[in-house]
Amino acid sequence: MTAPPPAPIPVPGPGDLDSPPSTNLPLPPAPSIPTQVPVQVDEEKPKVKAYVGTGTPPPDVGSLVPEEGGDAVLARAARGATAMANQVAGHAGVMVDESGSLVIKPALPREIAFYQLAQSSPRTAPISGLKPFLPKFYGTLALTGQLQGNDITPVPGAKDIPESIVLENLTYRFTHPSVLDAKLGTSLHGPDASDEKKARMIKKAAETTTGKAGLRLTGASTWHASSQSFIKTPRGFGYNAKLEDLPEGIQRFFPLPTDVLPFLSDDGEAGPEYKDHALPPPLAKRLLVELDAELGRLEEVLGQIELRAVGASVLVVYEGDADRLAAAFGRFDRQRVTLAAKSLNPENSDDEDEDEEDEEEEESESDSDDDGAAADARRANKCPPLVVRLIDFAHTWLEEGEGPDQGVLLGLRTLRGLVQDRRAAVEAYIAARP
Repeated sequence: MTAPPPAPIPVPGPGDLDSPPSTNLPLPPAPSIPTQVPVQVDEEKPKVKAYVGTGTPPPDVGSLVPEEGGDAVLARAARGATAMANQVAGHAGVMVDESGSLVIKPALPREIAFYQLAQSSPRTAPISGLKPFLPKFYGTLALTGQLQGNDITPVPGAKDIPESIVLENLTYRFTHPSVLDAKLGTSLHGPDASDEKKARMIKKAAETTTGKAGLRLTGASTWHASSQSFIKTPRGFGYNAKLEDLPEGIQRFFPLPTDVLPFLSDDGEAGPEYKDHALPPPLAKRLLVELDAELGRLEEVLGQIELRAVGASVLVVYEGDADRLAAAFGRFDRQRVTLAAKSLNPENSDDEDEDEEDEEEEESESDSDDDGAAADARRANKCPPLVVRLIDFAHTWLEEGEGPDQGVLLGLRTLRGLVQDRRAAVEAYIAARP
């Protein structure tokens, strides 16, 4: 089975404003652990090297620096990592580096292998079509020791701490990121699960929308400008939702100005209703149009890959600040025209793509060293209107000869139907208010 032919005119998705399609061959797999960083010591003492720590380190672990060999991005990831603030679903232990641009996530070997395979596959391989829908992968980090003064000492229990992957933080370029996490597929267990876990996961799938719709809303966070806070749609909403409740979850993510949304909490906490939503309906409609198109492209790609992705999610992020969202769509429209023009004269496209990638690396490093208004302005100028990515591949594998994952495709069709229905509601609202 071969990948679908490329479109005659390259049209970026709304999350690809600063990374247009490249004709370069894919990079080789990222190194497992990266960059030599000298530790600051007194002049009369020799420099020493230690190893990086990620994930959830044991108590009393000192400052750690990366192992010899690798990429400076991973060295930056190791410095000053803190818990991720706007995580809406998934397991605990996900961290961000001190700049906020990188995510450090404990990962099982299968997930690491998947990212390495996707990154290293040639463009002719069907799985390469997934690259635009995956977070940028920079490599892996592992905790093997700690630096205390000038000595490197072992960390008790380090071998039990999983290796971590370093990915781009998909929310970094947004000012007020609205985030939706939706788990795809009708199965919640892999082939290596124990009988007890299989029975438990089959029961969970049957009791939630996973079994019938191939989709469960696992969490959402929507910017509410009036209260300068986020509307939370917690994990419990998705676990308890019936099929008829799914539109409410999408309404909470794309509210109209007159919608009244209740405060939800998994721990019984009470809170005020959310009213007076600031997202202009025409912008909400544009978001829904672009989201449907992105999900359609993702569905087409996954339909070409013999892959099983148990527990994978689609992550949707859009800019909740109305002014910045409008500006982002303006940049997106201009770049769409520029890329169409480039397709008529592709001779210099490779060099231009490399220049843009170098510029992006430099700006990311600059942001890590410069906080405040300047860094915020740079991020605002790079902010896309919308990002759609697949995440969470702890139980993902290729299944040659078995066709695509029909449960995942069902979940995408379900999500597209919800998005299309919400678009119709927004259009009706606009039509009623000429």
